[in-house]
Amino acid sequence: MVFNVTPTRALRWVVMCLHLFAGSLIAAAQPSPPRAAATRIAAAGEPLRFFTIQDRLEALRTAGKIQTQGAMAPSKTVQHDIPAPHSLGLRLSVAVIEPETLLGAVPFAVPGGDLASKWRGAMVRWTKDEIAIRGCENGGCKHPGARTWLRIRQEARLRHGLDTLSFVHASLNRAIRYASDLEAFGITDYWASPLEVVEKAGDCEDYAIAKYLMLRSIGLDAADMKLVALREAGSYEYHAILGVRSEGEWLFLDNRRATLTREADYADALPIAVVDEGGQSMLIKIETSKPDLRLSTL
Repeated sequence: MVFNVTPTRALRWVVMCLHLFAGSLIAAAQPSPPRAAATRIAAAGEPLRFFTIQDRLEALRTAGKIQTQGAMAPSKTVQHDIPAPHSLGLRLSVAVIEPETLLGAVPFAVPGGDLASKWRGAMVRWTKDEIAIRGCENGGCKHPGARTWLRIRQEARLRHGLDTLSFVHASLNRAIRYASDLEAFGITDYWASPLEVVEKAGDCEDYAIAKYLMLRSIGLDAADMKLVALREAGSYEYHAILGVRSEGEWLFLDNRRATLTREADYADALPIAVVDEGGQSMLIKIETSKPDLRLSTL
């Protein structure tokens, strides 16, 4: 193939090549624009500055904010400059989340619940009791149940710790006559108020409710008390007792026992549920797994 090149055409090619070469030199001298998907220029026009993790660690060491683990021998091949975990605000710890147990079981909250509904009914009736009790506080009381309640409460306020629990337990055991709900109130399952049971009679949950409200009235924290429903070993009867946390231990006020009881006394019983001012929870016996090692903040 033969090219027919005139002097004028050759001159034009030379000029065009010079322009292209000059443009490439100018482009090479300027920094390449950042990737649009990865970076953006700040509004103030300050250029972005990039750094590695190693750069950041070096800056922190220079400022004296972290220190390296000096106990590690330097490697003969690659030197890894690793900061001590505590200097970064971290620590290795065994993650132990111990669920609170009661009678060897873990409570799981149940929305609603029949026991919670009965509890609320008893608390409504208790508001009427409180009116009668306040009316008797200044003397001249003609309400026999309120008089008994005030006498026990006044004595309980003079006691402390386990002595208070033992006194309330024994006093209300004596003040309340045991009877089934059908015998006392004409229905099969009725959660009575304290003055109702003091004046008439009551069964196991009525004892527990009366003791709960007596202890609340003298200042015990509601978070440290729970009405516990269980099924007794041997007889397989359903029963209710009051659990009170005292000095990190659960103690129980059981109308069938003359003294305070402990968890060991119910080792063969089947825990079913607990009820308190927060609602109802089912009691489930579970095996806890071994704790995992995890990184946590200081």
